[in-house]
Amino acid sequence: SDVYKRQQNAIFDALSDGGRRLFAVGDVKQSIYRFRQAEPGLFMRKLAAFGAQEDAPRRKVALNRNFRSRSAVLDAVNRVFAHVMDARVTGIDYDEDARLVPGAPTQDDPPVEVHALQAGTRSAQEQAALEAEWVARDIERVTTCADSDGRVTEYRDIAVLLPVAKDVARRVETALSRRGIPVYTDA
Repeated sequence: SDVYKRQQNAIFDALSDGGRRLFAVGDVKQSIYRFRQAEPGLFMRKLAAFGAQEDAPRRKVALNRNFRSRSAVLDAVNRVFAHVMDARVTGIDYDEDARLVPGAPTQDDPPVEVHALQAGTRSAQEQAALEAEWVARDIERVTTCADSDGRVTEYRDIAVLLPVAKDVARRVETALSRRGIPVYTDA
């Protein structure tokens, strides 16, 4: 697999006059896909050879303006990634070029909550069931309490992002349905 990646990279270099006529777009944060044989090291080496100056022979342009997500979501992502993406651990620093910048002004965004649950020594099935129950209880909590502005969160304000793992969506859907919480999954 590494040989294939090096061969592919050599072909790109040859076709682009040694990289001088190469236009590459990538997101090193996608290195989470290493399990699918992504090789962020290739991208990082290319990135290090580029400069941000307009007259740089190999110019780097950060495409970090995001028009798809609201400011509150981007702020939450930036806070989490700033802590978990550290070159000493992941090989990647979450620097200013990596930070996501809102492309549109905020419009009274609701707060974003991030929760991390420890797996401990439970089986994957036990962990998934506990997480599903926790999600259901938390949705009940936020839909019955007003925030500091007196607004109560509605079900339609909530999105639950899940890993693509066997039966996880079904377990969450079951836990929510048992509590009368309307749910739709696109598993």
